Amino acid sequence: MRSTVALAVCCATLAGCSAAETSTLDSPWERAHSAAEPHRSDSKRSDPGPSAPTRPDPSEREQRLLDARLLASAWRNDVSAARRLISKGADVNAKDDTVQSAYLVATSEGYLDLLDLTFRNGADVSSLDSFAGTGLIRAAERGHDDVVGRLLQEGVAVDHVNNLGWTALLEPVILGDGSQRYVNTVRTLVAGGADVELAAACDGLTAAEHAEARGQQRVLEVLRAAARADAREAGRRVEQSRVDVALLRAAASGEADAAA
Repeated sequence: MRSTVALAVCCATLAGCSAAETSTLDSPWERAHSAAEPHRSDSKRSDPGPSAPTRPDPSEREQRLLDARLLASAWRNDVSAARRLISKGADVNAKDDTVQSAYLVATSEGYLDLLDLTFRNGADVSSLDSFAGTGLIRAAERGHDDVVGRLLQEGVAVDHVNNLGWTALLEPVILGDGSQRYVNTVRTLVAGGADVELAAACDGLTAAEHAEARGQQRVLEVLRAAARADAREAGRRVEQSRVDVALLRAAASGEADAAA
């Protein structure tokens, strides 16, 4: 009888200790992470080879929690927290129900350091938001010219059209206020090869026509200068083409002096 009672007391004590340890963990993810630790440690001891992953391999539930925490850190522009979460396996391209990711948040909010962190960890410049817009369109809409320049360096599609029928060059004109940051944004886009002749799908107006209608004089000057430069370049290409055709004809007819 005493033996049975002692056994029951022992089991109750062990259960209480286990519950107390569980209650000290900070979050569901940390509880799951802690529960998985012994298994990962055993696995590493049994297979210590160089092929062991440098990052954890979280479960599906853990991954969702990590990604959610990373997105929350991105909205706060907490780069240190974002870095820690990424080191644990959080995905910079993972999107929530509103089609936001850490990478996309960095573009729209103008968080350049966070953006650089996402690029170092596999950010996808072709990723689209709920309007089928790129990070470039999001940054241009807000007048983040430094982020626009960084995205162009990474090779983002400069003339992508979102589901509103607008490009990155149209957004800062239609939704901007013509202030210096928008002038700089338009200038950066033009320097990055944006097509100034592309018109908005909804009304058929170019960025220059929208700028003129809104009285954005400095933006308009940048766009008109770009259009003139494009026209000169187009003329030069036409002239070069004519010269090339003449040379080919001369070479074909055996007129060596004309072809020289």
